Amino acid sequence: MADIGEFDEKEGYKIIHYSVDDNNNYNSGLKANWGAKEIIVKQSWGIVSERIEAAKQNVRAGKISPIAVHMENCIMDVSLLAKFVELPKWRVKRHLKPSIYKGLSNEIRIKYANAFGLTVEKLDIID
Repeated sequence: MADIGEFDEKEGYKIIHYSVDDNNNYNSGLKANWGAKEIIVKQSWGIVSERIEAAKQNVRAGKISPIAVHMENCIMDVSLLAKFVELPKWRVKRHLKPSIYKGLSNEIRIKYANAFGLTVEKLDIID
């Protein structure tokens, strides 16, 4: 596997940057300053955090099931989650309804818990 970077305790993660010199030869080197990449990553995580909080508010309001919060935490959509739990997308969408979620069998709850890396008991916990 190719090494794409390393961790330095003083500077954090370093990644390989590639450039072309005056003779059109590729050069590479590890750099700690991610520049624009770091800004993009921070903005992306900000969006993820906002989506998680919105999902939590919707669960508290009884609009959606806790599955939605865990999907956001794992950066999943319905299609990806359906593949993980080996269920059709329409069933996963249906399980996002609080009334349907409450009646899920233990077998289905185990599938969701495994997909999110949780125990079945923690599936209902969103905080």
